[in-house]
Amino acid sequence: MVHQKAARQGDKTKQNIVTALSQRLRSVTYQQVTVGDLMRQAAVGRSTFYRHFTSKLDVLLLLHGNRFGQMLADYQTEADWLADHAGASLRQFFELVGTNSNLRRSLGYTLGADSELAKHKIGQLIADRIESSLRQALPQSELTVPLPLLSAAVAANLQSQVVAFKEPTHRSDAQVFADQLQRLNRGLILAALGRI
Repeated sequence: MVHQKAARQGDKTKQNIVTALSQRLRSVTYQQVTVGDLMRQAAVGRSTFYRHFTSKLDVLLLLHGNRFGQMLADYQTEADWLADHAGASLRQFFELVGTNSNLRRSLGYTLGADSELAKHKIGQLIADRIESSLRQALPQSELTVPLPLLSAAVAANLQSQVVAFKEPTHRSDAQVFADQLQRLNRGLILAALGRI
């Protein structure tokens, strides 16, 4: 009982620190945020911060993990992945990207010295999230390519479409963009299932 309460408190503390980063990123770039800023905003001490995270980058990765989890919330079954139109969670993700100026900036610009490592880890994080969702949703025995390869392809597709959506000429309609991405992902999955 005591261990469960401590674990819940630890999770709450981690989420408070992630929320602090999210709030700070509304007004400044990632490079401008310091660990001290996060500690002050989350009302935690240095030892508490470092008990949960090794760096500011770890907080950013958990923030992205949370966003990716929200983005894939509507993708639990094969029917979800193979639908003609994007789920509401994917559409909402594109709406967030379209309205949040910090999300529209390139990772290289906003991450500074953490850029290469962060881009690699964020790419791996989204591929892992997609793989987990596809593992639950698809019959593994029917795949004509290994699941990690399919997941990496869907993740790369998503990342390239987010970059394209950030361009001012594409930002007008999140629903249309999300539906186009859905159809591209659907094609990849149908091909991996040997259905086209």
